[in-house]
Amino acid sequence: MHQTSELGISLFFLDSLACKISNLSQLRQFHAQLIQNSLHHHSQWVSLLISQCTRLRAPPPYTRLIFNSTPRPDIYVFISMLKYYSNLGSAHFNQVVSLYQKLQCCDLRIGTFVYPVLIKSAGSKGIEFHAHVLKLGLASDPYVRNAIMGLYAKYGPVENARDVFAEMRERTLADWNNMIFGYWNWGNKAEACRLLI
Repeated sequence: MHQTSELGISLFFLDSLACKISNLSQLRQFHAQLIQNSLHHHSQWVSLLISQCTRLRAPPPYTRLIFNSTPRPDIYVFISMLKYYSNLGSAHFNQVVSLYQKLQCCDLRIGTFVYPVLIKSAGSKGIEFHAHVLKLGLASDPYVRNAIMGLYAKYGPVENARDVFAEMRERTLADWNNMIFGYWNWGNKAEACRLLI
């Protein structure tokens, strides 16, 4: 009983420490605390560490070390790692594909919420996932559809974003924003303004 209360206190302490991390040095110290408490391989903490790496723009080798510290990452660890790569841009496309392949090999249920993060993580090369989500029958999911639209609005061709937009029965504010941004981004200011009216 005494051990449980000590562990509870230390978990509370660690949780409060995590909220105060403001630089890479503090993140490494926090990581060391997790290792000392044998928590560094638990998915909850690994996901939190990777999220902090994303926020602080930690180096890829360090972040990958954290990811690899858990023998059986859960879906949230994978999502955290994809978000990390998303912030790095399309230069890390091969790592995104490798991570997605590893995710597919795990015995995890991959929900539709994974694909918008995956598409954004791939940057300009996210176009390669468009055919994949079509094949999986996920193109009608509003979040997946919006990620695909955002991809074409940002990287082009904007006409592909318009095709996705035209197929929508119901459009969200994010869908309209993607189209307006896409037209504006690609120099078609008149069409962007027309959508506003």
